[in-house]
Parts: sequence; C-alpha cells; structure tokens
Amino acid sequence: MAWAGSHIHAVAFAEYLRSFVIGKQEINYNELRAFVMAYPRADLEGHIDFIVYSWHGTGWGYFSNLKPFDLEPVENIRVSGTGSEHFVNKISVVSQSPISGNLDGYNELAMRALGYAGIASAQQFFAGIGLAEAWGGGFEVVVFKDGRLEKIGPICWLYWTCTQLNEATYSLVLHPSFMYQFYRGDTAFYWIDEDATGTNKLHAVDPPFRTVKVPSFDQPSVIETSTSVSLVRRLLTNGEIWDGCFIDRKAPDETPGVQITKSTGQVRATVNPAFVDKLLGSMSHPSGATYLIDLWGNRIVHRPRSDEPATAPMA
Repeated sequence: MAWAGSHIHAVAFAEYLRSFVIGKQEINYNELRAFVMAYPRADLEGHIDFIVYSWHGTGWGYFSNLKPFDLEPVENIRVSGTGSEHFVNKISVVSQSPISGNLDGYNELAMRALGYAGIASAQQFFAGIGLAEAWGGGFEVVVFKDGRLEKIGPICWLYWTCTQLNEATYSLVLHPSFMYQFYRGDTAFYWIDEDATGTNKLHAVDPPFRTVKVPSFDQPSVIETSTSVSLVRRLLTNGEIWDGCFIDRKAPDETPGVQITKSTGQVRATVNPAFVDKLLGSMSHPSGATYLIDLWGNRIVHRPRSDEPATAPMA
C-alpha cells in the first residue's frame, strides 16, 4: 500500500486491509476487491490517495482512487502528494536514459526507479525544491522479486558538486553530508550525517499499522553497501546547471565502490578508483579532461578513461 494525505486515515485503512490478509497463505482477488470496495468512501475520498497492490498466487491485482496516465515509454502512472507536478517530468528523463551492463529485468527496473528517486532527491538537496511544501525527505523503492514485493536496501546516498574551472579542468567535491538507508523488519531507518564528523541523526519510520518495535541499536560503524546513489550537481562555465545521479551496484564478489567508516567521532570515505571512473563516465567531458577530486579532505587528481561507457541517468 502506498498513500499520500492524512496519516490518521491511512492508519485506519491499513489496519482494515491487514484484518483481511493477516494469517492467509494466499489471497483471493475477488474477495479482496469486495473487501476494499466495502470500505466507507467517505473515509477515503478527500483524506488519502492510495494504491494497493496484491499478489494473489496467480497474478497481479491493484486498486487505487487515483487516475492513471501514460508518459512514454512508461504506462499506467499514478502520482500524488505535494511536489508531484514538478517531479513528474523526471520520469521520462530516467526511463529513456541508457544503462550500462547486462542487467536482468529486476535490476534494470530497480536502477530506473532509484534513478528517479535520485533525481528528485538531488533537486531537494541542491535546490530545496519540494521541501518548503513538506514534500518528501527520504525515498523508498519497491519492486516485485521472487514472488513478493521487496524494498531495495541498504543504500548509501552521496552528494557531489562538479564545477568546471576551465575548458578541460573540473573540481569534483564530495559533500560532507550523506545518508545511509537500511531496514530492520518493517521499519525503515535513515542515518543522516550532516557534516561527516560524527554529527548525525537516526530516523526510524514505522509503517502505518501496529508492528513489533525494533529495539534500539548502535549505528553501524562501517557502511559497505552494495548499492550507492551519487547525486551530482554539475556547474559549467557557461552558466548551465545539471542535476543528475549515478547508481553503483556491486556484484557479490566485487569490492564496494564506496566504503564509509566511523571511529572516534570521525567519519572517513574510501573510494575505489574504478568507482571514480564509472562516476565520471556518467558525465560528458572533453578528451583529456582533468578532475581535482576532494574526498572529505583527501585530495586526488584523476583523469577519466576515454573507453569508460556512459552510465547515466543525468538530467
């Protein structure tokens, strides 16, 4: 169930749905449809917008009070919430962006969904778009895999600024802020480090129904995630500004592209050179360009490989 609107009404509706599915090994679509339609319309309309997906053993079912629309090449889109009008055009940008590597359908879908969330998050982080309207903050991506809906995580969100200094020289700076998103049962956690020096916050977001509370635990001392999303603001000398994202998913036997460690109140980043090549490969740059890279005070000079394929989306 995805929803936007009144939390009180969402909780009531979620509890209602759980009273039907809890304890069942398989869901009958027609019975579920009748159950959903029996919920008082007055407790939904004007209070919450929702989409409910069901996998009932033989196929998909879904219910929504939102009107669907198409945005080529994506079909049957439903959106709600403040800021939707601004961000909906990003869907077509991400859906048409090239993706490198031999990905199966699940991973390509996951990458495009993360790309969309990344573009929206970049707009928020760098320009504050949507935040004044109380739109968003954290993002979750849900895909269907191995017979069930699954949230993607853990994910490390990184923020970069790439500034063109002259025709062939750029400055690439990793911002001191980062976010690590992970899950414990039904609860989503967002570890937000604001200055990479130990000043951080841990937010726990419970689902809108009664659940087992997750006991308190220490924040992880090492972030070695298989998925990182780099949000990049690119500033060119001609005044153009581009916001985009680069998504890195490592194979089980690969070294993480980015590893963040926390000890004695300090947070340090270690970046794999191959990761830097792929990150720069997601941007267009002139032949022979030089990048002056600042990784939280660790400064290196890097020249991207000319044979590295582009791994957009950039927007």
